[in-house]
Formats: sequence, C-alpha cells, structure tokens
Amino acid sequence: MYGQNPNYEETPLTFQAQDTDLLFRVMQTNESQALVGLGGGGKSNFIAHFLRREARMSYIKDRPYYHYVIVQLNPHHLLHPEKRALEHSGSAWAGYELMLNRLRIALKDLYDDPLTAEEKTEVERVTAKLGQYYRNMYRRHPLIAQSGLRRVEDAIEEVLSINESWRLVFILDEFEEFLRRLPTEFFQSLRGLRDDRKRRMAFMIASRYAPDDLLTEFGTQKPKVFESFIELFYDFTLYLRPLDPDSVNYVVYRYAQRYNQPATPLQQQLIIALSGQHAGLIRHCFLPVLQESARYSDTEQLAQVVVQYYGVYRECESMYSSLSKKEQETLLALAHGRPVPYPEAAFSLFRKHVLMPDRQTIRIPLLRAFMRLRK
Repeated sequence: MYGQNPNYEETPLTFQAQDTDLLFRVMQTNESQALVGLGGGGKSNFIAHFLRREARMSYIKDRPYYHYVIVQLNPHHLLHPEKRALEHSGSAWAGYELMLNRLRIALKDLYDDPLTAEEKTEVERVTAKLGQYYRNMYRRHPLIAQSGLRRVEDAIEEVLSINESWRLVFILDEFEEFLRRLPTEFFQSLRGLRDDRKRRMAFMIASRYAPDDLLTEFGTQKPKVFESFIELFYDFTLYLRPLDPDSVNYVVYRYAQRYNQPATPLQQQLIIALSGQHAGLIRHCFLPVLQESARYSDTEQLAQVVVQYYGVYRECESMYSSLSKKEQETLLALAHGRPVPYPEAAFSLFRKHVLMPDRQTIRIPLLRAFMRLRK
C-alpha cells in the first residue's frame, strides 16, 4: 500500500491484534474514526501494520479486501507553494493536491491485487482519468488551479464508479500538522465530501489529541466550521493501547537482533516494566537497561538512572509535550503528590493509558521518573 514508511519492518499479523481488529471493524461499518496516542507511542507504525496487504486480507470480511481503497496522507508530503503561487492556486491547494496524488498512486498499487479482468480495465481507465485531473491542478489559469476540490470530488466519483462494492478511506496521519498547514475551509470541504457519500467513504485521523481536545487546541478560529469535520470522530475514537504481551515480546526481540545484544529474561522484564509497554520507550531504554541492570535491580531506582540517558529523556519529553496544558499540569501534580487540579484531564490521561484506573498513579515508571525531575 502506497505511503508506508520504507524503513518500516513488517510485524507479525497478530501485532496489536485487539486494536487492529477494532479499527477494521469500524472501517467496515463505513464510519469515520480517530486513533489517539501519546507521542512516540507507535501510531505511525501501527498504521503501517494496518495498511499491510496481509493484514487487510486477514481482517476484512465483508467484501474482497482490495475493494477498500485506503489512502494514507502524510503532512510531510504536502507541497510548500510560495506566497505568489498561493495567490494563484488558493490556500487549500496543497491539501487537494496531496489527496489526488496519493489516490492516483493507491490505484496503481491495486495492480498487484487479484482484480477481475473487468475491474482491471476499470482501474486502468480511472487511473488515467485521475492523471488528467492531477495535471489540471497545475494549470496556469487561477480558476482551474483553485478548483482542486472539484478535481478531488470528480476523482472520488470515478473510483467509486468502478464497482458498487468499492469503498474509499483517507487516513490523515499526524493530523495536528495538517491543522497547522491548511485552512479551516479545507476540513469543512472534507466534511462535505463525506456527507455526500456516507455509505461509501470515510476518514481516519491519527492524532496525539482526542477530538474534543483538538477543538480546544486548534479550533479557536471559526470553531463551528472546524467542528463540522471533527464531530465525525466523536463516536469512534480508539486510544491506542500499550503493546500487548505478544507484541511487546516481539519488539524486544527485534531490538535484540538489531543491536546484536541479547537480553536476559530479567532484562526483558525490566525493559517491559520500565517502558510501560510504550513502543518509543522500549526502543530508547533497551541498551541503557542492559548497561545498568546489573547495578540496579529495583525498578524505581533503575528508572531514575535510565531516564537520564539522552534518548530516554527526549522520548519522555516528547510524550509530555504531546499532552494538553491541563494534562501536563495534572501529570506534574500527581508526580509530586499534589491534588489533581483537573479531574477531566486525569480521566483523559487514563484513557491514553498514562494513568492507572485509580487516576492517581502514573502507569509508566520512566515517565513517572521524568516528571519528578520537573518542578
């Protein structure tokens, strides 16, 4: 599937099976959904796993797996038109250009799937048509350049015309970056595209923020317009879980292979315990734990030492900065034994698997040690 990280290492089909199954089940109801997780929590790798052909073959049950055209949109692939070009094309042009470009290439990827002869002919026809629409995005006349929404709309209609069974899903990874780069009207137009094709098209966003928090953090300008898109995700928001036992054992084994540094059973237990099964922390604490575990067998003491390693500290910093202001203040208060200032933020931290069910205890020892270094 186009858009996967070329450095992505294929995971077992059972990787994060519960979350993977849930995302595919929601997708097969044609509902839009949000995937929420901490910074460094493995959202992008999880999406790469979700996009694997083998995963789609395994989890999609309601129709041939390739009848779902899943298009991943990465904000780092957005073009950066200069100010003069934006006056010609419109401020939302980069978003439509990316959608059309990735949709066109996603269709080409279907050539490797077991299409029927009729489907293959239709896919080839539609791919050529989308190429024409894409070239029109670069026409010199301002009205043509600024009609990107119509080109995307036409392209979607062409794809869905291939077969009544076909569905279309756009995944907006690192959604906050799209919000920083594109105007509010762009997201309003996405809502319009979805409303016209409710049973055949959906969106998925991957974000550090829950939908409500997105409104608070990014919806200060034209909040009603912005909310018209965000409310698509209120009913189906998945908080990415810590790695399950099989997945965490696989990840630890993978790093042992990569670094050619086998971990003893005790060291594996310490890595898993200190990281709280957080994917990014496993990566950064693997070697420090191997180096320090002979001197510190107590988890809390070891956490205080390991958190001071540069990579581990930066990973915890990334996790902390991915939280809302209220969540940060709540986490800091809990780390220092102070009363919870914002109960709603404590509940949000629990949903993000940062706090234990009591909403008083920081679940991840390395993050707990990091927070105690802050005042």
